[in-house]
Amino acid sequence: MALTAPRPAGCSAPATSRPRSVCDRCPNSAGKSTLLACLAALQPFRGEWQRVRLAAVMLQVWPTLNTDARLLLLDEPADSLDIAQQVALGQLIALLTTAGLKVLMCAHDLNHTLAHADEVWLMAQGELAAAPAAAEVMTPEHLTNVFNVAFSLVSAGDRRWLVSRQRVKQQ
Repeated sequence: MALTAPRPAGCSAPATSRPRSVCDRCPNSAGKSTLLACLAALQPFRGEWQRVRLAAVMLQVWPTLNTDARLLLLDEPADSLDIAQQVALGQLIALLTTAGLKVLMCAHDLNHTLAHADEVWLMAQGELAAAPAAAEVMTPEHLTNVFNVAFSLVSAGDRRWLVSRQRVKQQ
């Protein structure tokens, strides 16, 4: 996972310049200090910050760096990541699980969960709606009951996909 960080719009500092946190070439807007203007310009790049946080977490539990690590907890790790970075994250998680680390992850991407999870705890209004085998939980019937949306399970290529169709009418 490459850790690149784009320069804020309007920043004239060369890419090889000092870190942006001390950049003195970013536009100074509305009386803000230069540092605050630079940080404010970075706000839209949530995906970049997410990648940095994930890299830090991965380094803390990477099996060759921390042989005592047993469990990785992730809350919406793919949030704000583009599709290429989501794929890279999935590959890193697969490497960790192959090395024996357990990964417990909260996620709302049903198709990612269907493709990668071994066990799923499907929650509805704070209650456990279905568990644990992913193949038994990630069914149109369970998901329709929880989300009040009709689903179809389709096959394409070597994967199964959940496709939402329409909201279910309340009776």
